Amino acid sequence: VTFFIQWFLEILYVLSFFVFLLTFLKKSVKYNYIKIKGGFIMGSNYYTSSSYYSNYDPDAIAAATTVFAGALVVYSIIVLAIAIVQIIAMWKIFTKAGEKGWKAIIPIYNAVILFKISGLSPWLILVYLAVIIPFVGWIAGIALTAVLCYKLAKSFGKDAGWAVGLYFLAPIFYMILGFGKSEYVGPAGETATVEATADAE
Repeated sequence: VTFFIQWFLEILYVLSFFVFLLTFLKKSVKYNYIKIKGGFIMGSNYYTSSSYYSNYDPDAIAAATTVFAGALVVYSIIVLAIAIVQIIAMWKIFTKAGEKGWKAIIPIYNAVILFKISGLSPWLILVYLAVIIPFVGWIAGIALTAVLCYKLAKSFGKDAGWAVGLYFLAPIFYMILGFGKSEYVGPAGETATVEATADAE
């Protein structure tokens, strides 16, 4: 999953949580205000009464929980579907590059192979650990993913336009790369460049 798609889904997830929280607070606070106001008007000691400890609206809680649970289920299904599509595409890409397809289903190891066939050092994957550092880590992760997409595109004889597609619409462009007519021309297109130079000479 690319950074763009993953961040978009994370934003949806966070927004659904806030919808849940705001819906709950809005209804429960309104409910409490009416009861508190009524309690003061009647001159009762509201805070020592049993109603103070049962002042949440059950309907509000049920509605908010349903919204949150539904959003979580939808989010999980979308992420799973994208992951499956990308694994299938990577299987075909690995096969074209002379690697075993099953390597695409092993987390982290599939990234190592992807970096390898793209002409990048697998050790660069450690850069992604820096994403825990605000801003600097995020920028490093975004930059590395952009470079990976460019190198992968070149490895199959594609241009920078394809790299943009691989970055923002990874599942679609990975599928086209894997199941299309594109052939692997070497890490970052080095083999094709050497052959073109040799033919020129």
